[in-house]
Amino acid sequence: MSLFQKLKESQKFTHNEQAVIDFILNNPQEVINLSVDELAKVTYTSPSCIVRLTKKLGVKGYSDFKIKFASELNSLILNEKRIEINMPFEQNIKEEDIPKRFYQMYHQVIDDVYHSLDIQQLKNIAHLLYHSDAITVYGVGSSLLTAQDFVMKCQKLRLPIYCNTQIGFENVHRFKTSKNPIAFIISNNATSTRVKNWVFENIHLNIPVILVTSNENSPLIKLCKYAVILKHGENDIIKQGAFASKISMTFLLDNIYMLIFMKDYENNIHYIYHFENSVIKDRQNRRQYEYNHQKDHHK
Repeated sequence: MSLFQKLKESQKFTHNEQAVIDFILNNPQEVINLSVDELAKVTYTSPSCIVRLTKKLGVKGYSDFKIKFASELNSLILNEKRIEINMPFEQNIKEEDIPKRFYQMYHQVIDDVYHSLDIQQLKNIAHLLYHSDAITVYGVGSSLLTAQDFVMKCQKLRLPIYCNTQIGFENVHRFKTSKNPIAFIISNNATSTRVKNWVFENIHLNIPVILVTSNENSPLIKLCKYAVILKHGENDIIKQGAFASKISMTFLLDNIYMLIFMKDYENNIHYIYHFENSVIKDRQNRRQYEYNHQKDHHK
C-alpha cells in the first residue's frame, strides 16, 4: 500500500497525528523541503509525534518517510488533484482533455497498485504456476477478458494453462492426467456464488487456489493459498466504467507473466519466435488456399 493510501486511513491515527497528515496531504510538495522540527512547528505538534506517525506508516523515521514520499509524489502528475476513480470525467470536460485524463488516471492507478504489491508473494505465485502441470484460470465479465489475455501469453510459453468460458466445464480438461494442478481465480469482488463454487470445488479436490481480487473483505481470501488484493479504489456500485480494475489487473498479470518468462528466458524467446512464425506461415497458407479455391471456382 502506498504512503498516500496509508495517510488516508484516519481511524488509525491520533488527533495530533491527523493534524500532521492533513498538512502533508494538503501541502505535499512543501513537506519534502521541511525538517522534522519545521513540520512540527507548522502543525502545532512535536517532532516525537511525527516520528511515531512515520513508524506507524511502516518507515524507519522522518528522513526515510521524505525519501519514499518524494518518490511517490514524483510518480504522480505534479500540481494535479488525484483522479476520482469512479467518476473521472465530469460533464463539462473538454473532449480534447479526455486522453489526458485517461493518462492521469492510469498513471495514478498503476502507481497505487505498484506500491501495494508484495513482490515476494508474486515470485511465489510465478513459481507455483511455472511448476504446475495443469493451470485452470477462472474469470467472469471483464475479469474473464483479462484472464484470457494472460492465458494466451502463457500458452506461447508452452505452459499447460487453460481457460474454459463454458459454465460448468472449467475443470474437465485436467482431471484425468494432472498431478500438480493449480486454480487461478480472477474476480474483482470475489463474492458471487459462481466464484465461491470455484474456490470450494478446488479446495475439496486439494487443489491450491490463487485468488486475485480488489475486495479485501472477501471471506474467500483466507481459504486460498495466495490472495493478491488490488488497491485501485474503484467501487462496484456507480462508476463510469471498469477503468481502474481493468488496468490494475492487467498490470498485475503482466508482472506475473514476466516473472514466469524470466525463469527460462532463452527458451521462452525461442517459443515466442516459433509461435509467431507459425502464425505467419498459417496465415500465408490460408491465403494461398483461398486464392486457389477462387481460381478453381472461376474455371
